[in-house]
Amino acid sequence: MPTDAATAASPVPILDLARCYDDDLLDLQLHSACSQWGLFHVVNHGVPNALLCRLQSQIETFLALPVEERCPRLLGHHGEGYGTGFIRKSTGIMEWRDCLHLFTFPTSRRNDDAWPLNPQFRKALEDF
Repeated sequence: MPTDAATAASPVPILDLARCYDDDLLDLQLHSACSQWGLFHVVNHGVPNALLCRLQSQIETFLALPVEERCPRLLGHHGEGYGTGFIRKSTGIMEWRDCLHLFTFPTSRRNDDAWPLNPQFRKALEDF
């Protein structure tokens, strides 16, 4: 993990793709971040900030819709689509979850019927 002053203050592991020249080291960093934190922040990934902002806006618009309007189909046997429900954790605590699981690449795996209907959201996903 980078240890410079800009990233040292962050409590969440940061993966700087501009500094990852060794695939084995990146694998080790990913494993460490996932096993110790369950999440990580990726920087210098090359995705334009404007695209990330557009995608975030579309996600917020999507999640503001009534549940029945979010996707034409709920998660099915193909594993794509929108779903909601509870997850039982090992502690027995129930948590609400919203899940939008889509195959974006390769395009041959996509199930267009499971994708959100909003054309702007679809375009932002494809661009991402």
